[in-house]
Amino acid sequence: MGSNFKGVGFMGFAIRNRFAAKSVGAALLAFAVAHAASGATEYNVSTLEELTNTLNTVSGTSGDAVVTIAEGTYDLSTMPKMHSSALLSVAVTTTRRKVTIQGDPAVSRDNVVLDAGRAGRVMRLYAYGDTSAVITLRNLTIKNGYTTGECGGVITENWGRFNFENCVFEGNQAVRRSSAAGGTSDRYFTNCLFKRNVCGGTYSLKGSLFN
Repeated sequence: MGSNFKGVGFMGFAIRNRFAAKSVGAALLAFAVAHAASGATEYNVSTLEELTNTLNTVSGTSGDAVVTIAEGTYDLSTMPKMHSSALLSVAVTTTRRKVTIQGDPAVSRDNVVLDAGRAGRVMRLYAYGDTSAVITLRNLTIKNGYTTGECGGVITENWGRFNFENCVFEGNQAVRRSSAAGGTSDRYFTNCLFKRNVCGGTYSLKGSLFN
């Protein structure tokens, strides 16, 4: 178990990864087309209500799914906390199931923002059983999550596989450890950027992620 990295940047620390937005957009579009061909159920959402209802639907059904979130900033601060004190939650409760939650591939990751406003963790991801159950977050900004415990931005639970691709983690805080993303099972980070995440009261590269 642990965190795995490819093309990861920590702004204000060792490196900042840059890559062409055009090539990233093309890759994301190709991925969406491939998923459509594979038979995954596709959902397109453009409001917070649609997003929460769709995540509930995906959690309660079987089969692969791709949820695409339209451009915008989604203010989660007025939402009630759900599982693990997170404001959004998605669960994969059967093995060999794949769920992807992505920002619109046609826009930058900076333009699809899930902002918790320090009201709780941004999101809880739960994948049951083994690494054949996969949840992927892609092309999103995860922002201003907060917890007095661990994992301020995103908490991962159980024993699936969790992929984070082309995401920004910004301004998340955990009092104990793992300000940006952490929890159980394997987590894979590709082309992600970590900015101003706070662990235990100070900016921390080491504390952004918890294995």
